[in-house]
Amino acid sequence: MANHTNIKDDGLLSIYQDGVLYGTRASNFKEYASPIAKAYDGINPPVPGLMYPGNGFFYDPTTGELEVNLPFTTNFIDVIPSGTTAPKPTPTVGDFYIASINQTLGPEWGSIGGDTVNSGDMIIYNESNDWAVIQNSAAASSVVIIHSDTPALIVEGSVPTEPRLNITEATPIQSGLFSSSDKAKLDNLDGSFINADFTSLPSIP
Repeated sequence: MANHTNIKDDGLLSIYQDGVLYGTRASNFKEYASPIAKAYDGINPPVPGLMYPGNGFFYDPTTGELEVNLPFTTNFIDVIPSGTTAPKPTPTVGDFYIASINQTLGPEWGSIGGDTVNSGDMIIYNESNDWAVIQNSAAASSVVIIHSDTPALIVEGSVPTEPRLNITEATPIQSGLFSSSDKAKLDNLDGSFINADFTSLPSIP
């Protein structure tokens, strides 16, 4: 009768392959059969593998379902443009920020100070009175904040999750929206009039 035991990382396994019997440590086989999952970092493709729920997640072992577990009301505070941006001095449970760029958090962020977050990640103050990171699975392609490089486009962001874009009307000195009435006037202009050489017309007597 065989003896049963837990396999340790330094245990020796035998693998028969291509007519040859090989020996390898259990740690090597574990890394090959079930590597740690890796997220897409903007350069390297994601790697499927093992993962485990951290703070802010709920895992149901009977179904394999993983959900975000937020048993409190969330309150969006702001986006953080860099890791040196500090949170407000007296946060309450549920306060959260959104990282606008990939960055390393400063020591002001409690136990996650020094951690790297990606654009779109949520940084939330949890029931342990500490900051935690909830990764955004679409971080590589998510839009966090909209900037306008022209005065003609106005970004109204009083509700950060629902920014509104307004285009101002064009003026003689500023680009902007061309109204339908202005377009109709332009369409009604006579082409010969537009192409006329006014410098060759005779002077008014």
